Amino acid sequence: MEARRALNAGLQRVGLLVQRQRYRCRQCRRACVDAPPGLDDQRQVTERLTIFVAQQVVTRPFTAAATEVGLDERTVRAVFPDAVDAWDRTRTLVTSNILGIDEVVLDRPRCILTNVEEHTLLDILPHRTYERVLAHLRHLPQPDQVH
Repeated sequence: MEARRALNAGLQRVGLLVQRQRYRCRQCRRACVDAPPGLDDQRQVTERLTIFVAQQVVTRPFTAAATEVGLDERTVRAVFPDAVDAWDRTRTLVTSNILGIDEVVLDRPRCILTNVEEHTLLDILPHRTYERVLAHLRHLPQPDQVH
């Protein structure tokens, strides 16, 4: 029996006790455990809680999100790169007329590109060196549109 943290439909903190069935291969004698759907294998939480935390850390401080769901701040910080990767896969990059460039320190200093007119985040670059930022800006769609 293992304990997992979760959120119910009303976004209240709950705990789950998950009983997994263990199996042993008759040929190689290795043991394996079934994987119930809806559980995050990397953390001791459900996928619903991981998705909720990922949505929260984009707009709120890590400590606030951790306090709200009852998780350790380190767990919430570990969800952030996954949230950025998911966001990166689904976004469409649009060049803005006025481009904001700033930096933020996550695990290391990174460059942030923003659309100043619409107050939106365009990209978080893994490096903030002049050469890499310039190379990224040259690959924007319609780079001559930026003022």
